[in-house]
Amino acid sequence: MKIPSAAIGEVCLNKDYSHSAKFSVRLDSGAVLDGVTHLSPYAGPQAGVVMIPENGAKVFCLKIGEFWYSIGCLPPRLGKTLVDDGDRLILEEVIDKEKIYTRGDKRDKPQKLLIKTPKGNKLVLSDTYAPDGPDKGFAVYCLLQSHLNKRIMLHDSPDVDSISIMTQHNDGITIMGNKDGEINGKPRRGIQYISNGRQEIRSNFGGIKVHVKNGRELNILNTSKGDKAPSILTGMQNLYGNVNIHSASRDINITGQGSDSRIFLNALGDNGHVEIDSAGTITVYGTGTISIKSGSNLQVQSDGDIDLRAGGQINISADGGPINLKAAGNVNIDGNQTYLQSAQAESSQINVSETKNYYGH
Repeated sequence: MKIPSAAIGEVCLNKDYSHSAKFSVRLDSGAVLDGVTHLSPYAGPQAGVVMIPENGAKVFCLKIGEFWYSIGCLPPRLGKTLVDDGDRLILEEVIDKEKIYTRGDKRDKPQKLLIKTPKGNKLVLSDTYAPDGPDKGFAVYCLLQSHLNKRIMLHDSPDVDSISIMTQHNDGITIMGNKDGEINGKPRRGIQYISNGRQEIRSNFGGIKVHVKNGRELNILNTSKGDKAPSILTGMQNLYGNVNIHSASRDINITGQGSDSRIFLNALGDNGHVEIDSAGTITVYGTGTISIKSGSNLQVQSDGDIDLRAGGQINISADGGPINLKAAGNVNIDGNQTYLQSAQAESSQINVSETKNYYGH
């Protein structure tokens, strides 16, 4: 069987155990060339890059002396394009150029570059644009992807316009570009963090500041009900859904500085309630009126004394029943004059109304 000094074949074994950039090529005739050396323009005497073609890749080989050399890979699906026409070798028209070449009116330059290792780690540089068909639109991006599908994507296509860092489980960070409106549910010029597992932000020796400047609200929302709790924690749903603010050594400050700012503590569940507990004193102070209202009973209990003091009057009124005063000892009433059933007592005029917050507006 005559083997020409130049041939196109298919890589059939690219295991390079000797690290000498050699592999085997099967020609269309069925003959196998072993020990074909792959030439690389990036290899130097001490360092460089040698990229062994994948099995199945079409390569152009030249025989120099007793040795075969691969001088490069041919475009995908090139097929049988080498025609022996006397002293000339002719490459026929490449089919399916759209895989790597520009579509439309710019067919002169490759539009996608791919570097891939045998394990599947790859770098993709894409400038592709399809004016019509199933792939219509832009696909302009840089992709660095591991063989387990961990990836860094810089996407400049108008309908994507983002930077993303993702794991093989699609946990990661997406930074959106400047496109008007939302992009696939993500806000313009926004940053999105998504993971199915725990997220932790820690500063060992500095501080952490979350600042909304000339924007909208700062929301901390926990909608968990414990539905995803592992079986070992069945029946312990009270561990889920909490929002905790904890200071190990100093104060917790909640401050509203607006001219009409308000602070709300709302427990809106059917059986919701608000509790304030302190190992020491509890002080409520206001330069204006302090109002307390209950839709049911208002109970005040102390294991010590209860002291009430007013700079003006103290008015006590029971609109639906008696006023009961009971003491284990004396009931002492001291005043300039004491009136009983004189119609001179003033009833309380207090009327506390509920106000609403702006949450979610």
